[in-house]
Amino acid sequence: MRMSRMIGTYGVMLLAFCCAAFARADIRRVPESYPTIQSAIDVSFAGDIVEVGPGVWAESINFGGRAITVRSAAGPDTTIIDPLTGRCLTATGQETASARLEGFTLRGGSAQYG
Repeated sequence: MRMSRMIGTYGVMLLAFCCAAFARADIRRVPESYPTIQSAIDVSFAGDIVEVGPGVWAESINFGGRAITVRSAAGPDTTIIDPLTGRCLTATGQETASARLEGFTLRGGSAQYG
């Protein structure tokens, strides 16, 4: 009886450790580790943070249903999303209140609707 109880206790501890290891959010830095905002978003998982350096980013971004934070490292005065064509941001489908865009200026985007 003691052995099975001990195994059960260690099993629960191991499970908790593994869950904590996988629950860790990553900070994905643009342009240090990823060349574009979208490339960092594409490899992100729920809870991750995409941190974007200053500059004018000539791209459209799409969260792709991920519950992530995309934030500027230096604020909206120096971090601008200005796509060559189309929308600045697309958030379609399954994003929740956990999906956040923080500290950007959005300019120049266009779409038929929205």
